[in-house]
Amino acid sequence: MSILLSNTATISPQPGPQTAFLQTPADICIYGGAAGGGKTVGLLLEPLRHIGRVPNFTAVFFRRTTPQITNPGGLWDESQNLYPRVGGTAHLGAREWRW
Repeated sequence: MSILLSNTATISPQPGPQTAFLQTPADICIYGGAAGGGKTVGLLLEPLRHIGRVPNFTAVFFRRTTPQITNPGGLWDESQNLYPRVGGTAHLGAREWRW
C-alpha cells in the first residue's frame, strides 16, 4: 500500500510488520511490540485506503489513556504530520479528521 502525495512523493509502510499489518485482509489484526516499531503510523495509515472508496466511512482509534492520544508523539500529534498531506481537515475540538 502506498499513498501518492504528489507527483514526486508517496507514503509507504516500513518493510516487515507494518507492511504485513497494512496488507492483512483480516477484520481484526493484533500488532504489538516495542516502541518505535511503526504501530502508530501503521494505525494511522490503515483507514486511508477506505477514504473516498467506502461511502460514509468512519474509523475510531482507542488507546488505554488519553495522554497516549494527546501527548507529543501520540496519535493526534502524528496524525497532524500525515493527514493534511492527504487532504484531511482537522477538527480540533472533537479531535477528528474529515475528508
